[in-house]
Amino acid sequence: MGACKHAAWSLHVAEYRLLLDTLSDDMLAGHWRLWCLDNIYKPLSVLSRLVDCDAQKQELEKLFYELRVTSEFFKPGLAQ
Repeated sequence: MGACKHAAWSLHVAEYRLLLDTLSDDMLAGHWRLWCLDNIYKPLSVLSRLVDCDAQKQELEKLFYELRVTSEFFKPGLAQ
């Protein structure tokens, strides 16, 4: 069961990274970037349910922090 949880953790972190990278891509149309922003909380929600140790809790907090900083940085470009 531990290997399954580890695989699920890795999958949802990869999904989060893909959405964050896409959100950060200035070359994409704004509606796609907003779609990524609207959906990036889905993998984060799953990750919050998968946390079972302090290291994962810290990693999840870093992901949320990274999202806050990135979304604040790109907010002016998304409002257009």
